Amino acid sequence: MNKHKRCSTFLPLLLCLLLLIGCAGKPSVEGVETVSAEEIREMIREARESALAEESRLAAAEETKEISSADKVYWTDSGQVWHTDPACASLKRAQNIRTGSVTEAEHAGKSRICSYCEGK
Repeated sequence: MNKHKRCSTFLPLLLCLLLLIGCAGKPSVEGVETVSAEEIREMIREARESALAEESRLAAAEETKEISSADKVYWTDSGQVWHTDPACASLKRAQNIRTGSVTEAEHAGKSRICSYCEGK
């Protein structure tokens, strides 16, 4: 994942944390609720979980190069990956090449895109 994507994920978390730290322990102002240290810790935990989930989603999208579930891919019964290029060197000796969507390939036990096809 590149630096820009990491920054865009963690910058909101950092800003939230700084805002909460600035508000912690301040006397109550009429109409404004104070935030306890425990509430701040819970908010930070939730923001951290959200940021990690977003980072995982971005990494998965980057890994599959945004291949939609409807795109045509290729795989063999014995392999663990799917291919986007029917002329992939990994498929040259294959006897039975299956064709379908990414979803169908995943149902057939294929977990990721071929590293050769990913580099194209």
